[in-house]
Amino acid sequence: MTAKTPGILLTRTHRILVGIVVAGAVIIAGIGFAGSYAAVR
Repeated sequence: MTAKTPGILLTRTHRILVGIVVAGAVIIAGIGFAGSYAAVR
């Protein structure tokens, strides 16, 4: 935690990775919900 630049780089990379993971999870959840809703209906 002594070097400041790697911390900033890590947080930026983590933010991008988290964004991709969250977006993927939302898309998968949306597809699953749409599929189950269509099947029930």
